[in-house]
Amino acid sequence: MDMPRHSTGLTLLELMLVLAISTLLLGIAYPVYTDYAQRARRTEAITALQVIALAQERFYVVRGQYATQLTDLSLEIPAWRAGVTEQGHYQLALVAQTDTRAYLVTATANGIQTRDMVCRQFWLNQLGQRGATDHTGAVSNGCW
Repeated sequence: MDMPRHSTGLTLLELMLVLAISTLLLGIAYPVYTDYAQRARRTEAITALQVIALAQERFYVVRGQYATQLTDLSLEIPAWRAGVTEQGHYQLALVAQTDTRAYLVTATANGIQTRDMVCRQFWLNQLGQRGATDHTGAVSNGCW
């Protein structure tokens, strides 16, 4: 009498089911992860703007006016003096002002961060006013 043999492997149907479930989970998890990563990279811009604002205030105390170029500021991160954030996700710039008692510093998305449709550009001025714009240039709330 023959003993029935038990299969120890996966059948094609079982394998296809595992693949379908994995694809479904990946389809849900990947967009959530990329959204989280974009939001996390925004802190890179915010930190740079706040440090540049502090450097501008130090410059103002010594010189009686704000710097017109990032290279004039005492910034400890060389990339910031070159106009980019540490990881390169944002371009930094001092926007030209007609009054040397005012400044506007911006951080504009660069590279992979340009996929961030909600918070594309951040800005901060000498009054501590801050804001952000989306990919169309419209004001975007909730970025800071």
